[in-house]
Amino acid sequence: MPVNNSTNITVCRSLGATATNALTFNKCGPTGVGPVTVATNATLGGSGGIWGAVTVNGGTVSPGADANLVGTLTVNSNVTFNPGSTLQIDVSSASSYDQLVVHGTLNLNQATINLNFIGGYTLPAGTTVTVFQADSLGTYNVTAPPGYSVIRQGSNLVISQSPAVVNNGYTPAGPHTAYLSGTLLSTGASQTAWGVLWGTNDPGQTVSGWLGGGQRNLGTAGIMPITVTNLVSELQPSTTYYFRYWASNANGLTVADPAISFTTPFARTYFSMPITFTGYTNLTETLTNFPALVVLSNNMVSGFAFTNFLSTNGWDLRFVVNLGTTNYLNYEIESWNTNAGQASYVWVQVPAIPANGSGTMYAEWGDPANSSQLPCTTNGATWSNGFLAVWHMGQTNTVDSTTSHTPGLSYANTNAGGVVAGGQGFSGSTAYINESTNGFANFTNGLTVSLWANPSGTPTWARFIDFGNSSSSDNILFARNGTTANLSYQVYSGSAGGGTITATGALGSTGMILAPAFHNQTKLGHQETRELLIKQLAELGDYAQKANTRVLLEPLNRRECHFMRQVSDAAAICRDVKNPGIGVMGDFWHMTWKETNDMAAFIAAGKYLHHVHMASRKTRKVPGEDEGDK
Repeated sequence: MPVNNSTNITVCRSLGATATNALTFNKCGPTGVGPVTVATNATLGGSGGIWGAVTVNGGTVSPGADANLVGTLTVNSNVTFNPGSTLQIDVSSASSYDQLVVHGTLNLNQATINLNFIGGYTLPAGTTVTVFQADSLGTYNVTAPPGYSVIRQGSNLVISQSPAVVNNGYTPAGPHTAYLSGTLLSTGASQTAWGVLWGTNDPGQTVSGWLGGGQRNLGTAGIMPITVTNLVSELQPSTTYYFRYWASNANGLTVADPAISFTTPFARTYFSMPITFTGYTNLTETLTNFPALVVLSNNMVSGFAFTNFLSTNGWDLRFVVNLGTTNYLNYEIESWNTNAGQASYVWVQVPAIPANGSGTMYAEWGDPANSSQLPCTTNGATWSNGFLAVWHMGQTNTVDSTTSHTPGLSYANTNAGGVVAGGQGFSGSTAYINESTNGFANFTNGLTVSLWANPSGTPTWARFIDFGNSSSSDNILFARNGTTANLSYQVYSGSAGGGTITATGALGSTGMILAPAFHNQTKLGHQETRELLIKQLAELGDYAQKANTRVLLEPLNRRECHFMRQVSDAAAICRDVKNPGIGVMGDFWHMTWKETNDMAAFIAAGKYLHHVHMASRKTRKVPGEDEGDK
């Protein structure tokens, strides 16, 4: 039964199920109604009973027959006060006041309680008014009248000038410590002191009778509400504790209800330290089962020393998400070096790294009960989440760290310095490692390749990774980009005709970059070159569309190309080709030579622009590294 805008419903006995919006019930009303919805500006009042759920959506519930008569309204079901809703309570004496009785679950979602004192009566200090009686209390968020507090007593709520305080929760911090959280909601009408009690028993809403624990006073409260978290220590391991926050002022003492219990973990003698992932922020993806590199050294943090390890190989090292648990994370030691000035490198499979930088795990070591080597250090479990192969390049004949354990065969490669724990030196031709790829060149479902490489010492276009047989099969090549210190990749498809375009589409790439003509590659003039290119591009564009990608024309600088040196030149060709499979890209470094205004060049490209290469102006470094970029 809806109680709508400006509708007042008075319940004197039990409501009938056929009631209409504007009907006012009195002591002769029908029986047995529900559910009831109270809308904004509407009022549900009375001292009878409702046999159905009551939902208050911004309206008012006022027990009692009218504003000058107190009474009890009973609901034989659940009651929910949604944001903006109000409970109006009339009080004529310490024992005579309105009350809402709920034989179900009471949910208070940002509700407000108003007090109306009849005949000039005021509530004496230390006196309480029980405004809610409920079988159970669900969500609890309520605003008290000015100068008063709403205090929970079991599943009941009372109004008092005493302070209001609640227990929030706990966080274990080891076998001897825990963080206990509470909130002082209001101070009533007086200056308030508050604190927290804990012990191995729960004596109830009292400050006496607590055993095996302690008390911490937090001093005088300030602006409400106040939420604090206290670290308590000297706890016993494997023991159940209870805690309650308390608050006291001139009008009375309040001890939060109900108590919260927690059990400390079992005691172990070990060293530990937290490892956080604060640098992984401003992203949207939570990384799951992600191998993270942990670097350990004697110069790392205060309190860490390799001398505290029981094993010279680091076998007593453990990683957990929560201290005191035995749910150890998979890890692999790539290199273990405890010498001064050196570091050890460990890969840990972290269950989840949130995108907000809140990820944390813990390293543990020095526990005599956990000093043996774990299977995960050798069985490849660290790389179980979709890794086909992992080569750390610490040996000339490399070993695959995944479960396949496929070894590599050395061909004149040599040990070289690396980013992590050493690497291998390649020539790009005769010095290399032959790895068994186990079908890696099948790109049907995509392939991700990550590597650390320094291409500066290798010949021009020397290859670092070759997944196949050059350009005669499905293949990806990673090679030095010309004479620069950068890496480039080349994609091939073994299918006849348009293989690179097919592979580009299979990888989901924006497009395949095409530089139509370099110096000395053709004797055709500009116009002849342009006409031939337009004719060829029409066919290539059709093929690119079928492969779900496009061909992107890249204008080059005058030192490399005699044709199509500006972005607008490429856009004009796209316009004449009239094929969505043909587009344009811009390269800031090449644009330096010919373009007079970068923004104008991109505007001229219009809808044909699909990709941009970023580079510094003079030396083709990262943008911002050249003076010309300032």
